[in-house]
Amino acid sequence: MKLGTTITLEDYLKSRAEYEKKYDQVVRYYLPFSHESTLWRYCALDFKSLPLNGFKLHISATILQASAVLEICAELLIKQNIYFKAANSLSELKKLNIGLYYGIKQIGKFITVYPANDAKAIAIADVLDRATRKFDCVKIPYDKQLRKNSNVFYRYGSFKKNQMETTDLPITLYYNGVKNNFAKQKHQLQAVPNHIADPFKHRIEGQLKLAEPLMHYIFLKGLSQRGKGGTYLAMDTRETFIKNVIIKEGRKNGELDYDLRDGYWRIENERNILRKLSTSAAKSPSIIDHVVSGRSKFLILEKIDGVDLHFFMQSKGNNLNTDEFIQLAKKMTSIVSKIHEAKVSWGDCKLPNFILQKNGNLRPIDFEGAALSDSIEEIPWGTVGFKLPKHMGLHKRDFFTEDIYGLGACFFQLLTGEYYQANNVRLLKKSNLKGHGSIIKLIIKMLHRDPLQRAGIPEIYRILRHANSRSNLSNH
Repeated sequence: MKLGTTITLEDYLKSRAEYEKKYDQVVRYYLPFSHESTLWRYCALDFKSLPLNGFKLHISATILQASAVLEICAELLIKQNIYFKAANSLSELKKLNIGLYYGIKQIGKFITVYPANDAKAIAIADVLDRATRKFDCVKIPYDKQLRKNSNVFYRYGSFKKNQMETTDLPITLYYNGVKNNFAKQKHQLQAVPNHIADPFKHRIEGQLKLAEPLMHYIFLKGLSQRGKGGTYLAMDTRETFIKNVIIKEGRKNGELDYDLRDGYWRIENERNILRKLSTSAAKSPSIIDHVVSGRSKFLILEKIDGVDLHFFMQSKGNNLNTDEFIQLAKKMTSIVSKIHEAKVSWGDCKLPNFILQKNGNLRPIDFEGAALSDSIEEIPWGTVGFKLPKHMGLHKRDFFTEDIYGLGACFFQLLTGEYYQANNVRLLKKSNLKGHGSIIKLIIKMLHRDPLQRAGIPEIYRILRHANSRSNLSNH
């Protein structure tokens, strides 16, 4: 199946189960030791003779190729009597590659290899590089890559816990009472400290240069970063009047899932959705340009000045009055309605994706998980707190009604300052909506677990308009 191919939810779940079963067999065979405090499994080789620090190798892999990569690397490492560890499950590898659960620094670090000295590190790195060349690479931030497109990365650091890093071999497996006299690195993101000679230096090819079209943009700062890509604030220098823009990056193999979608695919999807919305009244961001550079695709978008609704809510001390809530709720409903009129399901309706401008206008952002309403997408998308929780199971994507659920979760958070959960619905009755029981009932209906039971846009409009009229009367 090709990357980005649409698959059914049933096929997705079947594929995930098969990959997880295979990996579980492989990882338990080659890495028999585990420890309850870590996400790793460890090989049966001797680790006590390892130095306190040195050059570690990291082998990256997607969840789809992890079993094959581990089998090949494990055979080579055991044969060479070199100690190594790997993620204990595909679910943990997926978390590593996302970059939100264990940090950006851990993205791609599927297998960690601990060569006893520099000579062994150089020799085994070349062997592992040749053996894994046919597999897709997941870029590891802050590590140095052995060669362009190689799955082998390296960095200098501690081999033992409680020294320079804290995510390596568990102390109960190796601790031998040796006092640590090594000062913690001041720059932990540096792969090779300035005072350490890089034995791999001659193997590294030149740094990948930005594609020519990107040279027109000056990157000011990163706004967000995770496995699938990043979002950046930049200046567009092509025009007479320099303006700020938003640049979204999607990486090949970034957070590749069992539905064969990665960051690269999602950026292209957002581009297609925004082109569809450009002729609507949804007020979505305008596309300025799109660029492919190396293994990343970049989407350059209009920067919408303003603050997101989550920030606005917090600036109000999580205490919006009734009038403020109703006015915002009407504008939010209007945006979702316009998106649906364009036959698009947003899929990520949440407070941070609404931008409130100084003139009072509200505009939506972030459409990488959106889908056309007439597509056959089944794999759900969205953000925790604004989609059905996991304990309710993995349901097929329900398109327009999934945005109603997200909108209801937004209303709930605006009124209570909390993310919606089934056991905290009582917080609505403690909000500032005194005398507006119809709105409380509406929000509860919007959050119904059954998509067919949720309120529709017309009903939401009607109740908000009625509440607005009552509020105006009470203020006179």
